[in-house]
Amino acid sequence: QDAVKLACYIYVMYVIDLLDGIDKDEAYKNMRERNYNYNQTSIDMYSRLLKDDIRKLSIDEINSSGYIVDTIEAAFWCLLTKNSYRDTIIEAINLGQDTDTIAAIAGSMAGIIYGINTIPESWLNKLLRKDYLIKTALDFEKLVTNYKNDIILGTIIGDISGSRFEILNTKNKDFELLHKNCRFTDDTVMTLAVAKAFMNSKTDYSDLEEKVIKSMTELGKKYPNCGYGPSFRHWIMSDEHKPYGSYGNGAAMRISATGVVGKDIDEIKKISDIVTNVSHNHPESINGSEAVAIAIHLALNGKNKEEIKEYIEKNYFMIYDLRKDTMKPKDFHINCVETVKQSIGAFLDSYDFEDAIRNAIAIGGDSDTIAAITGGIAAAYYGIPDDICNKVLGYLDSYLVEIHDEFYQKYKEN
Repeated sequence: QDAVKLACYIYVMYVIDLLDGIDKDEAYKNMRERNYNYNQTSIDMYSRLLKDDIRKLSIDEINSSGYIVDTIEAAFWCLLTKNSYRDTIIEAINLGQDTDTIAAIAGSMAGIIYGINTIPESWLNKLLRKDYLIKTALDFEKLVTNYKNDIILGTIIGDISGSRFEILNTKNKDFELLHKNCRFTDDTVMTLAVAKAFMNSKTDYSDLEEKVIKSMTELGKKYPNCGYGPSFRHWIMSDEHKPYGSYGNGAAMRISATGVVGKDIDEIKKISDIVTNVSHNHPESINGSEAVAIAIHLALNGKNKEEIKEYIEKNYFMIYDLRKDTMKPKDFHINCVETVKQSIGAFLDSYDFEDAIRNAIAIGGDSDTIAAITGGIAAAYYGIPDDICNKVLGYLDSYLVEIHDEFYQKYKEN
C-alpha cells in the first residue's frame, strides 16, 4: 500500500540524515519540509508527523497499535521527546500494545544518535549470542563504511580523545569522543616525530638513532607546551641528548610507527629498541614499547586477538582482563609496562575501533596515553571509520597533518 511505502520512505530519509551527522531535531525539520511524491491521501494520513509537530503531543495522544501510521508516529515521538537510548526504549515499552516493533524502529534511530556505548551494559549482556550479534552488525557496517588501517592516526585519535580526561577521569564509556575541548598532546607530537625520523633514515637504519633525536627535539621545541614530563622536557631542551633511565610510558606512546615500518618481528625489535633507547633506556620501557609495536605488527598481519594475546603473554607479560573491571578505579600508572597492559587489555575487550578507545579512557589514570597506545593497535586490527579519520585531522595544524600524510602514503602498503 502507498501509505506503507511512504512510512518506509519517511524512516529511511530520516536515518540518512542522522548518518550524515544531522542532529535529530534538524533531521525532523528536514522531514517536515521535504516534498513527498506519494498519493495525497497517504501523505495526509501522516499529518500529525509531517504537518504538525509530533513532539507537542502528550503520551495520551499517541497510539501504539500495529497500524502503520500509529507505529511510525509512536516511534518518532519516543525518539524526539527523549534524550538517551535508554529513555527512548523505555518510553516505547511504556506505550504498550505493539511495543517490540515501536521500540525496534525507535531503537535503530536512537542507536545512530547515541551509539552502542550508551546502551546499558546489563541490556547487552542479557542478549543471547551477544558476540555473534555484534559481530554480524559490525560485518554489515564494513560493507557500507570505509575503514583505514592508519596506525599513526589511530594513535592520534586515542591521544586527542583522552586528552580532556587525563586529570578529570571518567569511569564510563558514554561521552563525546572528539569533543571541542580535546587537543593533541605530547603523545601525538612524539608519535609524528618518530614517523618523520623513519622517513628520513636510511633503509638499514644505521642513522635511525640520530634521526630520532633530531626529529624529536625539533618537534618538541616547535610544540613546547604539550604536556611533556619534566625529565623528557629537559632532554628535549638540552644540548646533550643522553638516555636517562626512564621506565615511563612515554616510550610506548610514541612507538606505533615501528609496528608499521618493521618487516618482521626481529626487525621490529631492533628498530623499537633504537627508538626507545634514545631516552627511555630502562628494561620496562624497552619491553613495553616492543610489545606495542609487535601487537600492531601481528594485527596488521591478520592475527586474531587470542594469537596476539598469546604472543605477548608468552614473550613479555600477562595482560589485564578488563571484561569485569574496566570501570573500576585504577592507579595512575606512568610505568611503561603497566600502561601497556592496560592498553592491550582495552583493545582485547573491544568490539571495534571506537569501543577500544572508550575502553581505554574509561580505565582512568593516564587517559590520553592509554588511549593513544590502544588506538594504534585497534587501528591495525579493525581499521578506523572514515568519519572519525576526517574529524580528527581538524585538531592538527598543517605541519603535523603533512607529516602524517607523508608517512601514510609511504607505508600504507605495509
